[in-house]
Amino acid sequence: MMNRKSSSITYCLGYALMAMLLPILSFATTPKEKTNISLVLVIIGKDITSAEMEALKKTELPFGLDLQFSLDQQGKLKAVTLHSEGAGDCGLAVDDNNPLPLVLTGEIGGCGSQSFNLKLLEKIQKGQIEESTQVLMGGIPSDPTGLEAYKAKILDLQSNAHQRRMDKLAANNWTEEVENAHDEMRIPLSESGIATMTDRMKNCLKEGKELQVYINDGAPQSTIPALSELKIKKFLTHWKSKNYYFKGTTQIQKTEWLGLRVEIFTE
Repeated sequence: MMNRKSSSITYCLGYALMAMLLPILSFATTPKEKTNISLVLVIIGKDITSAEMEALKKTELPFGLDLQFSLDQQGKLKAVTLHSEGAGDCGLAVDDNNPLPLVLTGEIGGCGSQSFNLKLLEKIQKGQIEESTQVLMGGIPSDPTGLEAYKAKILDLQSNAHQRRMDKLAANNWTEEVENAHDEMRIPLSESGIATMTDRMKNCLKEGKELQVYINDGAPQSTIPALSELKIKKFLTHWKSKNYYFKGTTQIQKTEWLGLRVEIFTE
């Protein structure tokens, strides 16, 4: 069992979820019938200009959505956020280790993020996106010559990232420990929900796997708390596992459960 400094989030076994951020153009589509829109797709390249940002921020969006940008001290893009009125915000920060573009989505009732690939970019370029989708893009060339050069650059970046991934797995003998799968349970929490979480925790102990329980970000508890007696606001659980890959590939051969970390927020 690896000894890693615990963050204030809950962990349990799971499968590694690997996500890659993706590419983006520089214009906004304006659908003929705003009432027909069911999805807003935002694709932001990291070299977006201030003029592009200002234009996109002024674009009228459905569902009470609006697009927001934050900049660093040099005036470069730091993060992009899709604000959903009454449903919270969804944002992505620029990661120096990942040069690919950022992708956000919005619909009735909320928003989210997703991965991007060149096929999506090509569909947008060819006008093959559904009429019910409103697209906002910035930071990607819109002229054919510039766009082709951009696509070639993205292919190189993705190829290099894949090779770095392969090299890392080879160095670790084609195994990898992960802690990035999680579940969240919010108030009101039913008796069945409490029972489910208690069972998960008991199973961790029964299997002899690591179990760490935090209450309101306190010190780890050595015993399972009497969950039914707590006025629970929220559970956060993170799964920890070890993946084994087929040699020379990123295909998972098997996954071993390492443990569970649970953070419990109370009133």
